[in-house]
Amino acid sequence: MRDAAFWREWVLRLARQRGPEKSLCPSEIARRAAPDEWRTCMEAVRDAARELADAGALEFLQRGQRVDPRTARGAIRLRMLGETGGPEQDRGDHRADMQRPE
Repeated sequence: MRDAAFWREWVLRLARQRGPEKSLCPSEIARRAAPDEWRTCMEAVRDAARELADAGALEFLQRGQRVDPRTARGAIRLRMLGETGGPEQDRGDHRADMQRPE
């Protein structure tokens, strides 16, 4: 059984490989970690990514724009935050500048 720690580790591992300049799809993580049952693992991957976003380790994107991980629906991308909290920004609460998809 794969627990939340397993998925957090996979999300972090693949996001770190990409670095803060590139993003990845949660399905890429599920396919790498569980190739035969990746579809059933998608919600666990998204849950792990939400936890990591809440901790300031990565961000959720839609159409290249940061979105709130708790309200985002549909296709998302994940991007690792850099050492300062973002590709070119400090680590703070950026919920105010998150956009909800239309």
